[in-house]
Amino acid sequence: MDSIIGILKKDWFNLLNKNRCQFHLSALPKVWIVTIYSFKNTKDKKREDVQFGKAINDTSLDQPPVFILGHWRSGTTLLQNLMVQDANFVSPNIFECRNPHTFLVRQNIFEHRRAKAVAATRPTDNVKIRIDSPAEEEFAVGVMSLMTPLLGWVFPKNRDHYERYLTFSEVPESEINTWKTHYLYFLKKITYKHKKQLLLKSPVNTARVKLLLDLFPKAKFIHIHRHPYDVYRSTFKMYRTAVVRSSFQGKKQRNIEDDIIDHYQRMHQAYFADRALIPDGQLLEVSFSQLEQEPMGVLRNIYDYYAFPNFEKVEGNFRNYLEQNQSYQKNIYEPLPERLKKRLQTEWAMAFENWGYKS
Repeated sequence: MDSIIGILKKDWFNLLNKNRCQFHLSALPKVWIVTIYSFKNTKDKKREDVQFGKAINDTSLDQPPVFILGHWRSGTTLLQNLMVQDANFVSPNIFECRNPHTFLVRQNIFEHRRAKAVAATRPTDNVKIRIDSPAEEEFAVGVMSLMTPLLGWVFPKNRDHYERYLTFSEVPESEINTWKTHYLYFLKKITYKHKKQLLLKSPVNTARVKLLLDLFPKAKFIHIHRHPYDVYRSTFKMYRTAVVRSSFQGKKQRNIEDDIIDHYQRMHQAYFADRALIPDGQLLEVSFSQLEQEPMGVLRNIYDYYAFPNFEKVEGNFRNYLEQNQSYQKNIYEPLPERLKKRLQTEWAMAFENWGYKS
């Protein structure tokens, strides 16, 4: 529910119609809550447009964003949480991504909730999060445009329709332009509010390098990868926890194994095809194992590669974050069955080969 709580009334009823109002009985309270909020969101958006619309449209995105790429459960969150300790960067936070149409006029609500907030933990990995924690802008843009594979988690019966928006390769140009308009507008809002260089982390962007370069030819990309076996096991848990909780159509899902393998495969086919489009000096690939074992070395390498300023000044912030989270324990998983290993070796061969992972 949290992923669509910021939706507008017209978009919500559009979504209901698209999915033929097919909800599991247990989801009816969530449907009712989202419906109520959709009316309030629509009212507050009108107020925000009046107060801030011109200023947002006049905002320039002068500094090229830094995009953190990588499949879910590959270390993107850790890298984002570390880099955002540098005050020169800003990532949209959870409140902003949940309220993409209205977060400017609801700033007082944000401050009130932040003051009272107690850190929660993500069901997938027990990472601590607060209302002001960095988030994935895909949730915001998805609510604004209704073009995101994440809506396939909310409406799994219609997953194939929403999966088209992973790569946009089979989406009409008119829809692509609409998505770009929403994406740019949201980034302008974040820039207007914070006036810092954007640090953006949404795993789906891994499959959209060409689209991102169309918008930001000078964008900087940091791709983080992890052993495919570990990605699969961790993503499987994500599907059994966070993804199931997102569903409005009951706990019974499609075949999780097939969906994970298909999604990963298509994401990386797009990434490897488009990687060559990135100009020299605008892509750096790192591994999760490197980040985990030598975080300060990886961060210094990133700063040196992109000539980001003041590493020495922010080094203490990075170390403080690491010290505050040194008690964090990763999930422990059972080994994959041989049948599944062989399937991953075949269908995810491009990942094993490109990054030299042993099977």
